[in-house]
Amino acid sequence: MKAKIFLLTLLFLFSLKGNSQYIIAGEPSATFFDINPDTLLNPWLFGGDEYYIVDIDQDLVNDFNFHALTSVGLGQGVNYVSVTALYPSIQLALGRSDSVWGSGNWITADILKIYSLGDTISASGFIPINTAYLGYTNSSANWPGWYLNASDWINIGDKYIGFSITDLSGEIAYGWIKVNCTSSYVATVKEFSIGPFAPVGIEKKDIDKAFVIYPNPASEKIHVEQTNKITKLQEISLIAPCSTEPIKTFTDKNEIDVSQLTEGIYFLRIKTNSGVLTKKIVVQH
Repeated sequence: MKAKIFLLTLLFLFSLKGNSQYIIAGEPSATFFDINPDTLLNPWLFGGDEYYIVDIDQDLVNDFNFHALTSVGLGQGVNYVSVTALYPSIQLALGRSDSVWGSGNWITADILKIYSLGDTISASGFIPINTAYLGYTNSSANWPGWYLNASDWINIGDKYIGFSITDLSGEIAYGWIKVNCTSSYVATVKEFSIGPFAPVGIEKKDIDKAFVIYPNPASEKIHVEQTNKITKLQEISLIAPCSTEPIKTFTDKNEIDVSQLTEGIYFLRIKTNSGVLTKKIVVQH
């Protein structure tokens, strides 16, 4: 195992203020840092396990952890590059979730959303998550008959991870990290940028507390219960993990029938007068 602790010299983020909640992938914004030389994560060189830890605001609290792992033996094993937001105020952008059923358990891999050069990173389409993968394969001999291979990021050139940071006053900024993933366990981290902080409305910050979703996992029906009278429900959409288009959309009921759906992970997108909330659900019969 080898740990790389690289403290990046940046402007103090909490002093950055602005009036726009977005950033353009690949475009240097309020804060920009070119990692020179680029950091290569290749666990084959370090006993199969390697870390790259980043403190983006020099507060002696680690903010991001890149973890590359390979345990392949005789063509079988686990390989991945994961990214974890270590500080509670930081969220990564989820792209999709992949899963297989094996040995009585759901084996799940959450994959980071892929942003290309020029894409807008903002609240629109941003599904927050703390840990997700750039690459992931699992072919362990302990679970015969299945194989999970999430290769979305592999060999597609330089792409961008999206993330958000909320400061102590509740204002939010979006940022990107430029990476290049060449296998399920090898990636290069190149540079990143963070946009200006901008205010977030009270209703927008509290929207995730306005609804309770149960049961989860579910086999027959999922209930969406509203916990306050201020946030007004407008629409509920059920979305498959590899799609942005809804399977079903409801405007007049808070009960979702999932009895006919294939087992796996789905998303509920709840549209309200205060914004959009997205929640991950599991269908298990």
